[in-house]
Amino acid sequence: MTLQDMPEKVLNNLMNFLDFREILTLQKVSHILRNHINKTQPDFSIILISIHVDFNNQKNQIWLKTQDNEILQVAYQKEGNDTKISWDQKSKFLEDVNYSNIFFNDFSRILDHQQSVLTELKIAAHVIPEDLKKVLKSRKSPIKANKLLMETTHQSQVLEVLPLLDIDFLKEIGIYEIRQNTVQELWKIDKIVETDHWKSAEKFESLGFHVDVSVEHFKHFSKGTWSVSTISAEDLDFLKTSFLQLPTFKFCVIYYQIFENLDQLLELFGSPFMIYDLGKENQKRWYFEFPDNSVLNILLVPSMIFLTRIEKNEVPKGADIIVFE
Repeated sequence: MTLQDMPEKVLNNLMNFLDFREILTLQKVSHILRNHINKTQPDFSIILISIHVDFNNQKNQIWLKTQDNEILQVAYQKEGNDTKISWDQKSKFLEDVNYSNIFFNDFSRILDHQQSVLTELKIAAHVIPEDLKKVLKSRKSPIKANKLLMETTHQSQVLEVLPLLDIDFLKEIGIYEIRQNTVQELWKIDKIVETDHWKSAEKFESLGFHVDVSVEHFKHFSKGTWSVSTISAEDLDFLKTSFLQLPTFKFCVIYYQIFENLDQLLELFGSPFMIYDLGKENQKRWYFEFPDNSVLNILLVPSMIFLTRIEKNEVPKGADIIVFE
């Protein structure tokens, strides 16, 4: 009995013992098997999908990681009128086919079979291609992923993808400047911060640019890392007050170029605790008590601010703990 002749129940049981690469290979054996796989859509059990779309080099790449920590990297590259596909130190050529079409077809099939929740979805592209938008929008349900990471050039590109994820599962958002400029640009993210996905997320991280929105939009994050061109004493005081009232708060790191009104910060926070060890002369620390008796440690150094929840026994001797009212 051949695979094509097997009863449907037997085929379904067989799929449970195959990984995603074996299922993709099986799809190409016959129309019967391909139709059965497309109909039943066995779960690939992938936890990470990362794609990189590179128009300049005419090369797209995809990285996959399974629950068993198996990793697969596949590259699709234009070679004249042909396409070169490379994986696991192997390669094959497809004559007279467009590398981008093959890439997005494969990506679409992978998403179709992804029923479990992704730990991470990462997309790197200067501009989100129309083919990628079609793949993401063609799904019957939003993509279930705990973390969305995007390397791109503008908030408009993020907004092409962010609303297509299932808000009930998305916990982390990361946005990175793909051009790796030596001078950080100012990014408007005013439309991103108004999305329900932003408002319900628990962690935000950015790199390579300064955000251009009020600190009020960050008060709900239990974990955060971002950069601003300017921050003021009032901004830091607002974050302090907000985080002290946030039971889930863990840490926040803010990179800055200019700190405004340092004298006012001393009026608001009081005199900082200073450590006069070599290399720590410019460090200013304050300690505020959370309602659960843990402590918010605020560390101000040139160009960086750290806000971290710590235990009381981690507070240095001689430092005052300010009770929040």
